[in-house]
Amino acid sequence: MKKYILFTLLAVLSLVGCVKDDTVHDFKTLNEITISGLEDSYGFNYLEEVSVIPTVTVTNAVEDNLEYRWYMFTTTSRFEADTLSKEKDFKVIMTAPPAEDYTLVFSVKDVSTGIVTKKEMASAVYGPLSKGWVVIAEQAGQKVINFAKEDQTVLYDVFANSNAGISLQDPYMVRALNPNDNKPQMKNVSVFSKNEDGGFILNPNSFKVTGTFRDAFYQVPAAAELNVNAFQNFTFTEYLMVNGKVHTRSVSSGDPIWRTPLIIIEGESSYEMAPSIGDNTYQGVYFDNLHSRILFHSSYNLGYLSEISDIGAKNLNFTASLIQRGGVVRSPETASSYFVIGHDNNDPSKIAMKSFLLGLRPPYNFYDNGTLVFPEANYPGLYASTMMQSGYDALIRGILWYSDGKKLYAMNTQAAEPTEVVIRDFEAEGIIVDTMRMIPYVGSFNRTYYYLALAVRNTNLTENQAGILVYQGGTVGGINIAEVESIYGLGDKIIDFDQKLN
Repeated sequence: MKKYILFTLLAVLSLVGCVKDDTVHDFKTLNEITISGLEDSYGFNYLEEVSVIPTVTVTNAVEDNLEYRWYMFTTTSRFEADTLSKEKDFKVIMTAPPAEDYTLVFSVKDVSTGIVTKKEMASAVYGPLSKGWVVIAEQAGQKVINFAKEDQTVLYDVFANSNAGISLQDPYMVRALNPNDNKPQMKNVSVFSKNEDGGFILNPNSFKVTGTFRDAFYQVPAAAELNVNAFQNFTFTEYLMVNGKVHTRSVSSGDPIWRTPLIIIEGESSYEMAPSIGDNTYQGVYFDNLHSRILFHSSYNLGYLSEISDIGAKNLNFTASLIQRGGVVRSPETASSYFVIGHDNNDPSKIAMKSFLLGLRPPYNFYDNGTLVFPEANYPGLYASTMMQSGYDALIRGILWYSDGKKLYAMNTQAAEPTEVVIRDFEAEGIIVDTMRMIPYVGSFNRTYYYLALAVRNTNLTENQAGILVYQGGTVGGINIAEVESIYGLGDKIIDFDQKLN
């Protein structure tokens, strides 16, 4: 038995020694492809010629072995990318429609190895109605929608040109809505009218009517006439105030339909909001003129409004026309400061301001900072004003801007004794102010700031006197403004306007 085992072992060893070694030691280096000469982002105009020329460097390869591909996709179509070219140089007519943001990809494939190298670039496609100012204007006695492009070219009567046979029906407010670039279904242009339908919802790229505003609700409002007073976009939620009631839609979930009005689950259930929303960071804060009280809403898409439990926040005997956040303080706790401009019901002839603090965390304690009455003799511009605006950011925190159509005034509401300041005398320049808005823009560190935008008429012009003046406000060295943009030729008079960013 031992001899058999020894014989078997010797036989196996002899076979192993005869195995041929076919290992290849002549390794080849794979071709390395390098793409250069491309930007990180591009902007293209719809149906215009595109020319992007990359530099492709390859080691140890024949250029004939390379395949090129240019394609684009969006966040909602990344698995259905559209191939635009198979040439190295990207020279095409841009046919990708103006829409949400795109990703442009340049792909180089070495056919001999199958290795692919890519360069991804953020890109956007702009149509004639992509970026600029959309305005409701009076022109030759008619109300029309005009559009001023970034290059200040004005497209007149774009609504009628896109919607033959459809009447605007006395529009009074327009908003270009795009709360979330990743939710293109929420993007639209809304033109509001005080009638049965409440206005129209427009395709953001063509301005064609896609539906009426009344159809944009899960539960159609029962009111015979829809009157939109305010709109605001917060981090998670968009707010729309219709006939004094607050409607929301979820930005985070991309739901384009407006929900039923928010309800009050504790306290008096009826309410009629003042036409302003007092925050844009933590929660929506409102003033209920029907019961003269402070209400707030968590921006986390909750379906109800909350009444401040403090007795001092109820029955304030006040009628508000504007409520705005003024800042953040940390005494007696971390809280937001607010100011409310309106009339004390004890003497409606006087303009007054209430200020208060509201805790940023439950139980949302309320602290009354008192009421300040503005004597007409010291604030003539305030009493004559027909419009007012305020925005919360680091540059203009707590500043109230207002106008009587002739001058632009401002005051620092956070001062112990605010002083009325004439910022600009438009009447002396032959300019009439018709309306004003705070326009948000994204600055450094992705922070949102606000510009003050005025719709004006320049009587020095013989025709198309309507224009928009845009100012950046500041408080260094006193309240001041600096003009950052101006455009005229928008019609005879502007009823309302908005900035369209894409």
